[in-house]
Amino acid sequence: MHRPSSNPAGATAKCNDGSYSYSQHRSGTCSGHGGVAVWINRPAS
Repeated sequence: MHRPSSNPAGATAKCNDGSYSYSQHRSGTCSGHGGVAVWINRPAS
């Protein structure tokens, strides 16, 4: 089942603590938030 997107504009990932990341690089994304839960728009390495 697909849920409607409620992601903030420009977010690249949702972190495990529920916050969103706007990182332009995969390395270190959500590092202070428990890691990446879901990639939204996966940035280049």
